Amino acid sequence: AIEYLQDNIRNQIAYNDQKIKSRAQATRIIITSITTFYFFITLGLMSALWLAIAPKLRELIQAVQIIHSGDYSYQIKGAILRSKDEFGILASTFNEMTAALTDQNEKMKAMNQMKTDFVSMVSHELRTPLTAIKGGIGLVLGEVTGPITPETKEVLNLSSKNVDRLSRLINDILDISKIEAGALKLHLEKTEVSAVIDQAISSLSTFA
Repeated sequence: AIEYLQDNIRNQIAYNDQKIKSRAQATRIIITSITTFYFFITLGLMSALWLAIAPKLRELIQAVQIIHSGDYSYQIKGAILRSKDEFGILASTFNEMTAALTDQNEKMKAMNQMKTDFVSMVSHELRTPLTAIKGGIGLVLGEVTGPITPETKEVLNLSSKNVDRLSRLINDILDISKIEAGALKLHLEKTEVSAVIDQAISSLSTFA
């Protein structure tokens, strides 16, 4: 009777172990199935999301490349503007930015035209009279119009130097295109400060 009871207990334990193993195996299968299911669901959602945003990203990248090439008037068009998501907001903001850039570009062109007109005016309205003044002073200094006193000659020499200085300043203005292109070269050299001071005093002595 004792042996029968022991065999019965062993059989019950073996049955319970087998039952536990079966349940564990079934649990593993269920967990694996659920994990695989959610993996494919996630993969499908990511693929659908990528298919939805990829065209919008390509359009934004293309717009940035066009702006980078120098076409500041480019405007994004199409379905991306009608979307209410972040891409639609970004596209609208991009178009506002390009509109502002276009406006600033037009203003810069107008300012450049004004600068060109100013340089042309300086060339014609100032340089031409200076040439006549320089020639007139030279005639008087050469006493073509008659003898002059030493005091008058000194004043005329000073005036001639000032005309030359003004002509050099006008030439510097006319070289503004060289400045913009970075082609203007400065030739630095040592000079006597006293000579510069003497020249400044001489230039102002006639007003004393």
